[in-house]
Amino acid sequence: MSLSELPAVVIDENGVPWFNGCTAEERLATIEGPAHSAISVTDRRAEGVVRAGKREGTWRYSIAGETHFVVEHIDDRPVAQPPGWNDDDWPHPSLARYHRERMVLETFLREYRRHDDLGRIYLILLPDVGNSIPVIRGLMDTLGVSLTTAKMALEDACTRAKRG
Repeated sequence: MSLSELPAVVIDENGVPWFNGCTAEERLATIEGPAHSAISVTDRRAEGVVRAGKREGTWRYSIAGETHFVVEHIDDRPVAQPPGWNDDDWPHPSLARYHRERMVLETFLREYRRHDDLGRIYLILLPDVGNSIPVIRGLMDTLGVSLTTAKMALEDACTRAKRG
């Protein structure tokens, strides 16, 4: 897919922008969660629901596939911690990563209206995100396109910028 094949934003009769069939509010709601998450570091694994970058509900903590703790969370805080459980010993979602993903999505929702905007948005975001990966993810979150489509579109935008 080339850059020109990316979906354009459609503005409806009420002035509401639609990003490939979804409103900005619907796109934001998707990253707000809830979503199932499984995070592994070496042989330790934490698994449960994340909402807006924070753990919610029941999380299972295991080592080498064997569950060691089951902990309830409210707003990323453990409730009634079981004996021997230490939150710092286990992997957990990154709130900073969530904030970065939300900032990228908000930038796309504010700035993207047609495919020609992608190169400009990339230059806006690059100082804050450091590389193309969050930009590709933001394009996927904004337009609901595949990873391959987003990568090819960003590559095309960068190639055009070098030529222009």
